[in-house]
Amino acid sequence: EAKYSTLIRVLEIAGLKNTLNAYGHYTFFAPDNEAFQKFCEDNGKVSVEDFEKDYLVTLVRYHLIDV
Repeated sequence: EAKYSTLIRVLEIAGLKNTLNAYGHYTFFAPDNEAFQKFCEDNGKVSVEDFEKDYLVTLVRYHLIDV
């Protein structure tokens, strides 16, 4: 399993996968699967699938810095 497979799933759910593949200059702090597992546990969720789409969009944006 890829180290960032959960992040890719979050990007798919949030509808942002293509956005991050677009041309542009930005820094993205990419949480790995372990970080997402802890985040889910800390929030009483089993997986990222249990979060609302809007919540995941906001979460991704907190990890993205326009340069």
